[in-house]
Amino acid sequence: MRVDVNALTTMNQTMLDAHFIVAWLVIICALVFSWTTLGRRVMVAVTGLQILVGLIVAAVLHPPNPLIALHILGAVAAMVAYIFARRTGEKPEQRVLSIVLSAVGVLLVAATFSVGLTIARGTF
Repeated sequence: MRVDVNALTTMNQTMLDAHFIVAWLVIICALVFSWTTLGRRVMVAVTGLQILVGLIVAAVLHPPNPLIALHILGAVAAMVAYIFARRTGEKPEQRVLSIVLSAVGVLLVAATFSVGLTIARGTF
């Protein structure tokens, strides 16, 4: 059986491009939508999609290493922050906590994106 190396390279690049495009979607959504209850629901969904795509990319293209693990944990932590922000935002007495958790989510998204760029550049 002969493997078409060009087809594999194209598929790998397509997966990386998809992950990068969804990463920008996550950042834009974090900046725009993080501040309302409905927006936090959007963030949980978009972040979950990115984690799914990222796990596929990591499983296929990258050998396990601590930086990949940090990248994945950062994404999961951001999603958890948005989940808790959404839940606390439903209670009027905890709206300030909800905004703080949303801000933590935005910071985690930015840090995770930065780690992802480091991985992509191969500068680790």
